[in-house]
Amino acid sequence: MLDVANEIRKELKNNGYSSREISVRKRHAGYSSAINVTIKDLTINLKDIKKIVHKFESVGWDERTGEILSGGNTFVFVDYDYMKLCDFRESNNIEQEAKNILEKANAKAKEINNRGICFKLFKDNDNILYDGEYLTFVNGFTYNGHTHLTPDHLVNILTDIKLGKIKGGDSLV
Repeated sequence: MLDVANEIRKELKNNGYSSREISVRKRHAGYSSAINVTIKDLTINLKDIKKIVHKFESVGWDERTGEILSGGNTFVFVDYDYMKLCDFRESNNIEQEAKNILEKANAKAKEINNRGICFKLFKDNDNILYDGEYLTFVNGFTYNGHTHLTPDHLVNILTDIKLGKIKGGDSLV
C-alpha cells in the first residue's frame, strides 16, 4: 500500500525542501486519511508547496449531488506553523499596522461622503506605504469587479510584504 505521507516527503525533498522547513503528518479519519503539511519556514511560499502536494490528494465526489463520498479519500492540508506565524506578526506589530491603515481609510472615506476608499500597498525599503489607488478595504466581498478586503486579509498581505513575498508593483488582488 502506498504511504502518501512518505511520498509527499520524498517529493518535497526532491524539490529542495527539508524536514526542518516542512513537516508532514498523517492521521486517519474513519475510512479516509488526512495529511497535514506544516510549513515551519515562513519565507517558503504556501502556494508553491500546495502545487507540489496537490497531486497526492484524492477525493471522491458524487457526480449528481457534488457531495464528498465517504471512505477512501486522502485529504491534504497545507498551512504555516500557526505559532511561528503569530510570533512573527506580533514581533513586527502587523496587526497594529493593519488597524492604523484601516482607521486612516475609514477617516478618508468619511471625508469623501462615505463612498469608500481604495488603497494601493507597496513596499519602500522596510516601510509599508499606501495611496488611494487599488485596494478596497470593506467586508470581503466583490462589488463591481473590485475585491473588498477584510482586516484579516490585510494582516495576511502585510505579513507577506514583511516576509518579502510581495514586492513593490505586485498585484495584491
